[in-house]
Amino acid sequence: MATNPSDIGRLLASLRKEKVRRCEECGREFTTKGRGRYCSKQCAWRVRKRRYRQRRKDQAQTDAAEG
Repeated sequence: MATNPSDIGRLLASLRKEKVRRCEECGREFTTKGRGRYCSKQCAWRVRKRRYRQRRKDQAQTDAAEG
């Protein structure tokens, strides 16, 4: 009897326990079975946007100092 790897993955995922975590962006508590760091996509996008803007700002300062 062959076992489908997808079935094994689904079984393992269903066995994971939910964890209560605190959102790194807004501080709200939320539950996740995975490695979630944020309570919502909105919080995740907020962090991504902030990091992107900071990288652009740092790059502009580096370019100005060199040129």
